[in-house]
Amino acid sequence: MEKPSKKTELWLSASRLKLAQECSWKYFCRYVLKLPDTSNDGARRGSVCHKLFECLLNKRHIEHYNNIVKTKSLKLDAVVYRFINWQMRREGIVTECDNKGNNNFDLIEEMVLVGLTHDFFCEGKNLLSPELEFKFENENPRYALLGYIDKLAEKDGKVFIYDYKTSSEKFEGEDSESNVQAFMYSLYSKKIRQAKAIVEFIFLRHPEDPTITVDATDAELGGFEYYLANAYAYLETFDEKKGRAKYAADQPRPKDGEFKGPLCCGFAKYKGQLKKDGNPMFACPYKWEFDYYVLVDKDGKIINSSFNNDLKASEGQKIETRHYNGCPRFNLG
Repeated sequence: MEKPSKKTELWLSASRLKLAQECSWKYFCRYVLKLPDTSNDGARRGSVCHKLFECLLNKRHIEHYNNIVKTKSLKLDAVVYRFINWQMRREGIVTECDNKGNNNFDLIEEMVLVGLTHDFFCEGKNLLSPELEFKFENENPRYALLGYIDKLAEKDGKVFIYDYKTSSEKFEGEDSESNVQAFMYSLYSKKIRQAKAIVEFIFLRHPEDPTITVDATDAELGGFEYYLANAYAYLETFDEKKGRAKYAADQPRPKDGEFKGPLCCGFAKYKGQLKKDGNPMFACPYKWEFDYYVLVDKDGKIINSSFNNDLKASEGQKIETRHYNGCPRFNLG
């Protein structure tokens, strides 16, 4: 085990591994070309929930926690109501409803209530940290991990890790993102904290049965380490050829209700296509061509990208205009 090296550029996360499996071209766009992307309302709502949870874990805000739990409302506490609306604007939630007709505020309220009523203060345990980022490298086998923990607690020499999920789907099974994430958390606990970890996922869109608990064995973690090493070696040299190797559109249509395969591409046949109700038809953000801006350093390495010319260059940096031709799977010309 070694401390993070300044030379390490590839850090594996559950979302990064999921994207590599989901679509090789989308992975190439995000992590190699570093194209700009726009988050959807679901991701923005999740960010708002996490911000409120982080604040309410501070015991000086216990009055607001009690108000929410008692009234089952975010609207009846003026401070909380202002905070939620401010965070929504900050995250870019500018419409009352998303493109599926879901009321953004109501969904946030429902998810917050689920989170606050499921062992929010880790009763009987010592709450160590909310919103913890971790990074560590392993040499044999070689991999480097990056993760974010929503809540970390301990009791009787064990570590308890809580992770809030805001997706409408509840993922389970050996190949699910949750399981990969749980094993990453468990490796962090084992190698950095020298403690056994119990990981609990709280799916905020499933109030009737929101939790999944993962208790990984040492044998499972040993096998997972070699999976990470293989993934690390493959992704460390990821190029356009690998990007064209496994399009989501060419994978089997899912039968288990998960959002994968061709569903990830969307069924829009052209940019801006509308559904019958007048709302935009979903499409992968990298399906069609677009112009964008990049901020690069003196060696030409991309630092940041944007759809708008709002990047600011420091000494030795410059801003360039670039064009993306769209996904080769749908734009053969």
